[in-house]
Amino acid sequence: MVVMPRSLRRAVAQGVSLPPTIMQLRPRVEAEMKVPEFSSRIRILPWIGDKYSQGGPHWKGGPTRKRLLILGESHYAGSTEGLLADQKNRCLTRDVIKRQWTGKSYSYHTKVAGAVSSLEPHEVDKQAFWSTVSFYSFVQDVVGIGPRVRPSDEQWTRGLNLLPEVIDALQPHYVLATGWTLWTHLPDWKPDRKLPFRAKKAEPFDTCVHQTPTGHAFRAAYIKHPSAPRFGSGVSWHPFVRMFLALPLPDAAQARRKKVGA
Repeated sequence: MVVMPRSLRRAVAQGVSLPPTIMQLRPRVEAEMKVPEFSSRIRILPWIGDKYSQGGPHWKGGPTRKRLLILGESHYAGSTEGLLADQKNRCLTRDVIKRQWTGKSYSYHTKVAGAVSSLEPHEVDKQAFWSTVSFYSFVQDVVGIGPRVRPSDEQWTRGLNLLPEVIDALQPHYVLATGWTLWTHLPDWKPDRKLPFRAKKAEPFDTCVHQTPTGHAFRAAYIKHPSAPRFGSGVSWHPFVRMFLALPLPDAAQARRKKVGA
């Protein structure tokens, strides 16, 4: 499949006239360049890497053209002043991730990158990694000051109601939730196969498939929260993530929810 070079994509975006043979590629290019729009109900916009639409690779030699959406639970602030500022910042998630390669490092994001990329913290090219994925905070509020503050039932419910809009806009092939508690608050997607985790005596982890009302099908799975005891650098979770992303994309028939009594 032919892909238009970056220089020509930039020319298209700037309205430069191109030869007819090249312009035949324009619908595809515009589809890849289109930036999703979100309603005002989405208080904290998702991060969307500039190579997200191309789908990776998320690690050296990894699968390409598979769009990965990583789900985080919520944001918290470090101080009262920070809380007031963050609550007004619709680009909070985007700002936090951009700080990863401008001098500020967050353990959570570094471990997530390790789980997906198989690289230790000092090896990860953070800008390169985050350019290939999207990231969304499920709870659409800054829940409080400090990491131990838990979302309220109302905040969990609001997050559940808003997630379909984000899925429709981002059209991910795979959704990776970070944390068991977050996983239990996701929609009732259709259960699929279980995948093993290599740790001794570890139970297999659930995966799901789902088809949206607009017909988009995707897979979903979860890993433990990066702050959980013995999570480590995240690298030990890479074999599981690798198996998950190696699963074939679900078709509509597979992902469609079974009717009650069927």
